[in-house]
Amino acid sequence: MLDYFIKKLYIVYRTTLINYKVFLIWLFFVIVWNYGFPNVPPISDVIVAVLLTLMSKYLNIKVRKNKNDIIIESSTNIR
Repeated sequence: MLDYFIKKLYIVYRTTLINYKVFLIWLFFVIVWNYGFPNVPPISDVIVAVLLTLMSKYLNIKVRKNKNDIIIESSTNIR
């Protein structure tokens, strides 16, 4: 039973950590875009913001798909 909860906590911790990494990657690219290209028209800012958001959503979906790669078995064997 304790093993089940430890594995569950590990999955939550790992997923949260990866979500923060995805956010930091998104934030890095937003900063690079805003400071690297200050003279672009506003429509370009909107397009890049949408593309970066879609990229972060894609990465988060991949994380959710792979977060259950640890097999969690219930230890409730009643005889």
